Amino acid sequence: MSSQKFVSSLESGNVFRDWPVHKFKDMIDSDRCKVHAFKIPASHTVCRYELKGEDFGVAPNFYPQLTGCNRNCNAKPAVHGEFDKLKRD
Repeated sequence: MSSQKFVSSLESGNVFRDWPVHKFKDMIDSDRCKVHAFKIPASHTVCRYELKGEDFGVAPNFYPQLTGCNRNCNAKPAVHGEFDKLKRD
């Protein structure tokens, strides 16, 4: 993804690092891995977390933080809409 921007390398104890490590612990080899955070331009805050040495990453959406021109978003229907789109693909 050429438009993503490196934000930081996250260490253990950082909630944004610990969340993907805990959530996907059955899919990774080491819970001590560093996590690199990248921000992806979108209407919502979207980051990609790359678990170093694990060949694994995740890109969650953070709906409460609107960044685009649409400032009137109801997060719950938006999440369900995104999930429905993923099921169709």
